[in-house]
Amino acid sequence: MKLFQLPLLALVFASIVLSSLTLRAEKVPDIAPGFALSDMQRLSDRVYVARLAPHLWVRTTIGKLDDGSLYTANGMLLEDGSQSILFDMGWTPEEARTLMEWARNILKDPVSKAYVTHLYNDRKGGAAALEAQHLPVSGTPLTIPLAIKTKQPTPDHSMTVPFTPLAVAKDAEILFPGAGHTLDNIIVEFPTEQIVFGGCFIKAGDSQGIGNTADADLGAWPVSLKRMQAVFPNPHFAVPGHGRVLKDTGQRTLGLLRIANSSAKQ
Repeated sequence: MKLFQLPLLALVFASIVLSSLTLRAEKVPDIAPGFALSDMQRLSDRVYVARLAPHLWVRTTIGKLDDGSLYTANGMLLEDGSQSILFDMGWTPEEARTLMEWARNILKDPVSKAYVTHLYNDRKGGAAALEAQHLPVSGTPLTIPLAIKTKQPTPDHSMTVPFTPLAVAKDAEILFPGAGHTLDNIIVEFPTEQIVFGGCFIKAGDSQGIGNTADADLGAWPVSLKRMQAVFPNPHFAVPGHGRVLKDTGQRTLGLLRIANSSAKQ
């Protein structure tokens, strides 16, 4: 009898661990403009994750706007060998720490660095958590001065502006397609999975408007979007900066831009 106790205990323990990893997915709260997926794993009240591919995760974090309302934003985590990379890191250092602890303790692939897709706080509000551990947070020379000018968290490392796809990991390339949502927005493609993370450059399929245009170039945006589609054609699906993951990487955004540009001319 004793010969079977240890394997049985090990089996039970493995079952518990697997359950904690696979069965914690739950229906997400109803918070505008919506989560990346309808069922995600809750890491905290403000941080949710879901696996999109064997080594690729989407995360949705919840921030508070100036008027006090809650608002969701998406980002990505790529497991790259024995380490992980964040593409955007949440609204706050606390959210970034939650993601880092999860990567270290559950995935066993600690975060080694992060990249920000543009200047706003929903992309890089968590930068201080990485910088406190001396982990590089990289942005382009376009992002850094804009962040300083608008008094927002500033990336501590500068990288080349990726006018052509720039590999930043074994399965991640970044591209500056041109101005759009902001003058500095970059996008990320994960070639093996054929998934694009567009940040706020790409709107969710159910978006009713083009969103914040305070720092946008509405005239350049359609041209930049078509350039992105030419460089990264036919991805399986795209992850927008806010809202649900979608198959369409540009048509909804182009339609909303036509409406916005038409209104601007009136």
